[in-house]
This record gives sequence, structure tokens and C-alpha cells, in this order.
Amino acid sequence: MNHFLELVERTLKPLANQYVPEGSTPEAVIHQWVHAIAQNRQLYAAQRGANAQQIISALKTKGACEQEFHL
Repeated sequence: MNHFLELVERTLKPLANQYVPEGSTPEAVIHQWVHAIAQNRQLYAAQRGANAQQIISALKTKGACEQEFHL
């Protein structure tokens, strides 16, 4: 797997673990979040507390997010 994607998954896995539906994986949640943020769409589990700003902040802290997002 690409080093960047590994970094994103490693960074967000602790957050994603809280929201994984039965029969799915943290990686599936993370991939949805990344696509949702990139396309300015609603995050999976937003109604349960998933927060785009928190996700972006975590990515920036680990150097996995170089551009500014305007949400």
C-alpha cells in the first residue's frame, strides 16, 4: 500500500474505531471520511459525533494533510 495511505489509516484508526458498524472495518470508515471531506459531503457517523475538523486536525498533526480545507 502507498505510504501516504498507510499514514492516513494509522492516524485515523483510533477515531474510526468508535464508529465502525458491525460487519465493516475501520479502514472502510476512514476511506468514506477521506472521500467525504474531499468532496465536501457528510461524514459517515456525523450524527454520532464524527467531526471533519477533528479528522483534518489529526491528519495535519501527522503531516498527512498539506492543504487547507474550508468546511
